[in-house]
Amino acid sequence: MKYKTIAVIGLGQFGTTIAKMLASMNHEVLGVDINPEIVQKVSPYVTHAIVADTTDEEAIKALALSQFDIVIVAIGDNIQANLMTSMLLKEMKCLMWFRKLKMHSKVRCSRRWG
Repeated sequence: MKYKTIAVIGLGQFGTTIAKMLASMNHEVLGVDINPEIVQKVSPYVTHAIVADTTDEEAIKALALSQFDIVIVAIGDNIQANLMTSMLLKEMKCLMWFRKLKMHSKVRCSRRWG
């Protein structure tokens, strides 16, 4: 199996679980969250852990996410941050990215958005 480089943006319960699972499968995992305390808690389990506001265009560009095989947007509590991060990733032409949305109405919004 070829190991991948995977970025997980948003390290809440879902994002942390995904990041830990992927790291346990020997993938190179970058965990990103805006909250320094969460990043510190997750850092022992992932390859790299970074505090960043991914709704900021300069900050997300500095992460060089287009170099990763997969980018997972796991921001569930803040739809604006989720969609802004997703839009920036799309503009950066990341090859493959997924986003997690919490409520059914958010899913409908996301499907219409693309």
